[in-house]
Amino acid sequence: MVDAIATRVAAGLEGRRTAEMFVAGMRSASQTNASTEQGSTGNPAVIKTISSDGAEAHRTDGNKMLQERGLGHLTEMSDEDRGARTEAYFDDLEQRGRMALELRLMETGRATLTENERIYAKMSSSEPVPAKELKGEKREVALELMDKLGIARSTFGYDTSVFVNEGTRFVFHRDGKLEAHDAEIAPSQKEKTMWLEAYARQIAYGKADPTTLRTEYDALTAKIEATKAELFPNLPRSTSKAEITAQSPSVYSKHIVFG
Repeated sequence: MVDAIATRVAAGLEGRRTAEMFVAGMRSASQTNASTEQGSTGNPAVIKTISSDGAEAHRTDGNKMLQERGLGHLTEMSDEDRGARTEAYFDDLEQRGRMALELRLMETGRATLTENERIYAKMSSSEPVPAKELKGEKREVALELMDKLGIARSTFGYDTSVFVNEGTRFVFHRDGKLEAHDAEIAPSQKEKTMWLEAYARQIAYGKADPTTLRTEYDALTAKIEATKAELFPNLPRSTSKAEITAQSPSVYSKHIVFG
């Protein structure tokens, strides 16, 4: 779903740039009018004419850009209506993205529910066991595993780089130290509390009923497509659910990887 969201966002960038240019232009013109009229001490008639000409120039430039982009039909709307509807459209896109993420979390939660409940039970009933530093041959084996899995030997500016393989959680530190421990037993009480909360959230998502949210998502998608067809007919259509599934197959790890 992350890939799908990125695809939809990319598809809307051109329309967003168009919208933002107009919104910025309208706000600039409005501010010019307000500041000039309120702070004037000269001839009001002359000042008003100059600021009105500036606002008209903004509208003319904006309409010209719309014509060049094949969006001439938008020039028939008032600046206020066009700006308000465009901003509402992108607000809907952002809302749909949040809903899509929630649906994805529910999907992942259902796929991993049994394992998450098992790990939660084991971790909650086990005392923390500190991670052990890997040295010598064990360290070399772990480093070879990192290379095999394509995990860079770098923390990328963070204190640690973390990955899980076959039930073991490996922690590569910035100073080069490499530690390992059972991924289903927390290495400290602080981490135990934090990780149990994370597993509890995953379990809750797995038990949640997505029916209502999915219905709302579909309704919002229909609204977005209708608005886009009117305001931005040149934009490509949104990726369908079938295509999203094909592009982003569901691949889950049975362990939550904590950094």
